[in-house]
Amino acid sequence: MLRISTVRTVVFTAVRHPRVVLLGANNLQKAVQSKRHGSIIANLRNVPSSYSKKKRVGRGPSSGKGKTSGRGSKGQKQKESVQPWFEGGQTPISKLFPKIGFRSRIKKDYVQLNLERVQEWIDAGRLDSSEPITMKHLLDSRLCRGIKDGVKLLGNGSEKLTVPINITVSAASRNAVARVRELGGTVTSKYYNKLTLRAHLHPERFERVPLDADPVKKRNVFYYKNPDVGGYLTPPEAVPSTGENGWPDRRVFFVKRKKYLPPATIDLIRKKKLSKTASKSKLKAKRA
Repeated sequence: MLRISTVRTVVFTAVRHPRVVLLGANNLQKAVQSKRHGSIIANLRNVPSSYSKKKRVGRGPSSGKGKTSGRGSKGQKQKESVQPWFEGGQTPISKLFPKIGFRSRIKKDYVQLNLERVQEWIDAGRLDSSEPITMKHLLDSRLCRGIKDGVKLLGNGSEKLTVPINITVSAASRNAVARVRELGGTVTSKYYNKLTLRAHLHPERFERVPLDADPVKKRNVFYYKNPDVGGYLTPPEAVPSTGENGWPDRRVFFVKRKKYLPPATIDLIRKKKLSKTASKSKLKAKRA
């Protein structure tokens, strides 16, 4: 049976185009005989990609097409060339106020440790003076906390220290080193970078403990070669000699030439200078 829509289509086509009906009569008869249901024209549908929904603009920012309706801005903002810190041409806040002070990149944030504090810990039994003392012992005994760049040994209350100690720190003052050596102990100033210091204080956090680092910068090399501060890179011939009152002789560290000379060589240099000054004074006396 033919549908009503098919009959209507055939009648309409016969009225408007009688030749098309005559030419397609045989095909239509074959279609009826093969029991095809309805017409092909009635089953046509639009392709989903052939049309799109209407774009609704200017209906709020949540739609993504609000305000400027997808047309963007005019003028300076149309090319996205304005930096987020640009203030429209007025004096920016970074230039409006003066800068006071600075943060040095060279300065080290050492934990300061005085000798009197070490003696208190030894008297309380929290440190063993018979064994070498390292920064890990100082951290575990809670004598030093929050170690960032190391520990510096200072000489405040040095008269209260009565026990010889063997201690290794990152830096030390000359007064502290002299007092410890006077009692028969030793102070070793050793260089640590961030990695080796962390491995020294917390070795349990490393599967493989890294090797010790040596100083690279010239100022660090000179410091850790200085025997007055107990540098661990001090040459054996530059052992400090004892001066007056048990204090080490600072002449061993010859700052002017950036070298470490034995005391005998420094004495010769000093004698030459004295002879030159004496000869100059004699010349001045003769001219007078």
